[in-house]
Amino acid sequence: MLRVLTVCPHCSAGCGLYLLVDGGDVIGVMPAAGHPVSRGSLCMKGWTSFQHLRHPERLESPLMRMNGGLEAVPWEQALARVAEGLETVKSRHGGGAVGFLASGRTTNEELLLIDRIASAGFGTKAIGFDAWSHPLHHVPAILVEGPRVGRLDEIQAADLLLVFDPGLADHHPQVASRVLRAMEQGRKSVVLSPRRDILAERATLRVEGWSPEGVAAALRGGGGTSNEPLGQLWREAERPLLIYPLKSLPLLREADLLLAFEHLVEKSGARVLLLFPRANSRGAFHRRKGRGVSDIRGIKARMVRE
Repeated sequence: MLRVLTVCPHCSAGCGLYLLVDGGDVIGVMPAAGHPVSRGSLCMKGWTSFQHLRHPERLESPLMRMNGGLEAVPWEQALARVAEGLETVKSRHGGGAVGFLASGRTTNEELLLIDRIASAGFGTKAIGFDAWSHPLHHVPAILVEGPRVGRLDEIQAADLLLVFDPGLADHHPQVASRVLRAMEQGRKSVVLSPRRDILAERATLRVEGWSPEGVAAALRGGGGTSNEPLGQLWREAERPLLIYPLKSLPLLREADLLLAFEHLVEKSGARVLLLFPRANSRGAFHRRKGRGVSDIRGIKARMVRE
């Protein structure tokens, strides 16, 4: 049996696992014991990540609309049709009429290739990186790179965990597991969540009803707020870590909260661990950084890489 080392394709934790290959078929997975994230364990998503390979509805060849329906065709024929269609749009409307969309599951190498094809091949700026999640332009760069960015292994070292938990255990199980382990070892923790799940039950303080403005005021030290217990724990902490899963709030409210985070880390020793929604959403963020908002309105054709 062959073991092939790879990375789990689901959340942004990036757990390492081995694909178990027998006779050319993937028959299972096993965790990579020495991987710094998974450390010999996987969540249920990781354990079942190979099953979609054998799903009866999985597409194994391109489909082209022909004879009033979709028919399977060879890759060469499908790619030739894509190239022909894109060249037709370019010749009639210019390269700016072509847009490219890539998801947060696309690898860094594929993101680079899409970028080169779009900019050098078509001269278009209509490129959407991780376009199916919130647009990433509202995420301050200081929260994604630099000395204020938290890491998974800092969960155990923090003396206060401030966890925004709308389903953390469901969407980022490995992170939730580390938070729970830190709680059991006596770390102080605040969980902001309307749900009374296992993290909320074990937390030092649970804040059920909260707003970005109220949290920011409490952490800045504004007195007289309903979140004063949160502010007191924050002021006593020397190594606080904020853990926030992106897409937990509507876009504008999330932008307000991230702006408050940015101001906090600039004035304190706090660190922020942002959890991106897809396996390589962070890579997509870095690829589009500094470009402003890609405008894909009014384009005549779109090339999608999911």
